[in-house]
Amino acid sequence: VIENVVVDFNRRNGVTIAGGENIQIKNALISNTFGTQPKSGIDFEPDNGNHQLKNISLRDVTFFNNAFGLNFYLNSYAVHNKNKTLNIDANNLTFKDQITALVIYGFEKKPNKLPLLGQITINGVHLENVNNPIHKSMEDFKILPKFSISNWSANKGKINRNEMLKGVKNTRGLEVK
Repeated sequence: VIENVVVDFNRRNGVTIAGGENIQIKNALISNTFGTQPKSGIDFEPDNGNHQLKNISLRDVTFFNNAFGLNFYLNSYAVHNKNKTLNIDANNLTFKDQITALVIYGFEKKPNKLPLLGQITINGVHLENVNNPIHKSMEDFKILPKFSISNWSANKGKINRNEMLKGVKNTRGLEVK
């Protein structure tokens, strides 16, 4: 459990989750990440399929002045010999002064990678001065796990699905409410 923390002025990422089970981050401010890419507040980026991403919970987290708020780079997690499962649940996230709030990246076309099972659920997102709510850059969509995002608002009020998805070319595998 990481609770009631300020993660400020880190190089590359505020927090990198390469693997783990029963991880909770609550009441956190993650800000001013700089240096090399991706410069994310929280980066989900397993090195390989040997790690687990199970029962990960984010609650009441504020992202301020990072290039990306949440970065999901899961390409290395998907493997060719078994379906990997992940469960990430996030509630009440605030993104301020970000280039992009959520990044879903990777999933290059690789032969024989099996689809990821489980889900990523994000509920309750507030945006303030965010250029792109979501950036989704993938070549191979068939391995994306269930990914659901709901209850978005911005400093101008509730925003609609089209505003959230501006710049996203393919929404396959992404449920936005």
